[in-house]
Amino acid sequence: LHENVALVGAYWEDREVPGDPLSSEPSNEDPENIDGPPVVRLIDVGAAYLFSRVEGVWEGPTKLTAGDGAQYDEFANAVALHDDTALIGARGDESGRGSAYLFTLDGDTWTEQAKLVAEDGEGGDNFGISVALSVGTALIGASLDDTMTGTDVGSAYVFTRTGTAWGLEAKLTAEEEGAIDNFGF
Repeated sequence: LHENVALVGAYWEDREVPGDPLSSEPSNEDPENIDGPPVVRLIDVGAAYLFSRVEGVWEGPTKLTAGDGAQYDEFANAVALHDDTALIGARGDESGRGSAYLFTLDGDTWTEQAKLVAEDGEGGDNFGISVALSVGTALIGASLDDTMTGTDVGSAYVFTRTGTAWGLEAKLTAEEEGAIDNFGF
């Protein structure tokens, strides 16, 4: 929630795409073609919804989805909003390696600006399990990140924006790391 805008996640939202239900691969057919090919249901792709309060009345929603959204991404498991920027976690992306997406408002249109990942990330890290956003700074948790001291210790990553580009500033870990701490949750 930021001023008169609310951002709400629906990370277990499924999406139907045209394709062969006996195949895991969607087709490139027109999804609006009702008489076309059968559809494939992609499970837990996720979506985020923006609502705006205008003169005391909530309007919307505007739906945000990941441009590369896939089954089990859990896009919008965590959301944050500041001014004209939305930060949306997708802890299940890339086999649980996880990612976070930044959207910016340009006029009346929200546009995907960047996809952030942990360069040292591995499957199961849960990068994107938690997110926070302030002026030009994004904080993203990876609660199941393994470190030299143990399994599922966890970490948090700080990214900063310069112009429209986002870059890693720091990886944060607890001083006394222990297995299964879930730091970054």
